[in-house]
Amino acid sequence: MSQRFDWEAARARLDRARQALESDPRRSPEEAQRLLRQRAERLARPRQTARPPLAPLDLLVFSTGGEQYGVEVRYVLEVFPLGDMTPVPGGAPAFLVGVVNLRGRILPVLNLHRLLGVPSASVDDSRRVVAVEAEGKRFGLAAAVALGARRVDGAALTVPASLGADLRELIRGVTEDLVTVLDLAALARDPRILIG
Repeated sequence: MSQRFDWEAARARLDRARQALESDPRRSPEEAQRLLRQRAERLARPRQTARPPLAPLDLLVFSTGGEQYGVEVRYVLEVFPLGDMTPVPGGAPAFLVGVVNLRGRILPVLNLHRLLGVPSASVDDSRRVVAVEAEGKRFGLAAAVALGARRVDGAALTVPASLGADLRELIRGVTEDLVTVLDLAALARDPRILIG
């Protein structure tokens, strides 16, 4: 998750710099303003943080709506046939397609295309549920078919430039063969997903 810029701290530093410049009799007001502008521009630039090297990721890859997705195996509880799903009445987000009973526990099932705002080229082909647990929350991802486990190089994942900032939080990246790797921990923390 990206850190927010601390504007209050930046303003305080600029105020201290302005006071120091104004108290220096050798600087003209124009020179002080020029230096303050330079410092403000430098502070306004986004920080370049080096991404730590990513270890290989063990993924469960599944397809839905003609797209392939991957989730880290460590989060996967099981994959099971969809069976009877109960719709959620009144005002539920469109991506929450319903709930299923998994051995006495109610499991919300999410449609990834709706959640990520990806137009689906095909009709809903959900026949399976990938049950996952992240950040202490259990939920299911609607899937057409589980394609199996595989290992990918985490450093080789790319993040499409066209991806909005809100989605960039939920997607770790895309593999060379176009498997979208989800960040389930970020997904579980997403405030739109009220699951327990």
